[in-house]
Amino acid sequence: MHDSNQKDIVVSVMQSRLLKFNIHLIFFILLAIIFIGCLCVGNQYISPLQSMLGLIDQANFKTNFIIGELRFPRVLAAVVIGSTLALSGCLIQLVARNKLANPEYLGITDGAIFALMIFIVTSATAQLGPWWVAPFGAILTSVTLLLLTGRSDKSGYKFIMLGIGVSALIRALNDLMLATTDLQHASAIFLWSLGSLNAVEFKQLWGIGITLIAITPVLFFLQKKLPMLNFHTDTARSLGVSTNLLQFILYFIALMLASFSVSVAGPIAFLALIAPIIATGIIKPPAIALVLSMLIGAIILLIADTIARTVLPNEIPAGIMTTLIGGPLLLFILLKK
Repeated sequence: MHDSNQKDIVVSVMQSRLLKFNIHLIFFILLAIIFIGCLCVGNQYISPLQSMLGLIDQANFKTNFIIGELRFPRVLAAVVIGSTLALSGCLIQLVARNKLANPEYLGITDGAIFALMIFIVTSATAQLGPWWVAPFGAILTSVTLLLLTGRSDKSGYKFIMLGIGVSALIRALNDLMLATTDLQHASAIFLWSLGSLNAVEFKQLWGIGITLIAITPVLFFLQKKLPMLNFHTDTARSLGVSTNLLQFILYFIALMLASFSVSVAGPIAFLALIAPIIATGIIKPPAIALVLSMLIGAIILLIADTIARTVLPNEIPAGIMTTLIGGPLLLFILLKK
């Protein structure tokens, strides 16, 4: 009887792993198809074959330029930034044990914006500050939030509400800077603050790429401990997991990912919130949907940015489109719950 139960458990585990693998494979294939489709569409349609040839500089000069210099950097940026923001949101939701937690509500995004806006305001040419400036503002905001939270568990509604309060304060300072600066600087701040991939270049993605490479072994090492955050602090501690240290590490990783993304593309609203919610709806806890969140985040931003640059006569920022997509989707999820 005991052997039979053991075999049933092994079979159940294997089936669960196979299901997770198939889900990830489906979304990866879907992302690849959408990636190629986004390369094809624009002011001029280019066939998938010609788009692929343009990527390796084997099409005609015009196609090589459109694909290699205009579309590919933007599509790649959508994948990198979308997956990065989704991963950041997933980690924060895991730390806070709350699906409404995300970098926007905890002041991380506004803190990064604050640091970059100071650079814009003090710049004679109204240029955005370098990508490494954003984490300083995010860290300052996060330290303030952690000091306000004190020694209490970094989860639940207290943490979220304090984060919303800190975020509102930083956002007010950002609005004050915007209202009191001259027109040249205000225009630069306003356009960037809507969230756009229009001017993203390869070199701007280095910071995010290096961060993703650096955190991969860390998350791989911690993967067996992550499900413990779904349980109460005392339960996790009794199983030998220090939740405070684990929460701090994950929160710091999420902070860096979100701030680097903001420094490149501005605040892309709702993405860090909605992608993990969809992922955890597909892969149920206690399983952690980090990779699936990244795939869904990349897909959402790819679709949103492509719609933003192709459907209307005039291009609109991707951040507006993610809000138009994410807002109703969030309402639907909340009402369904």
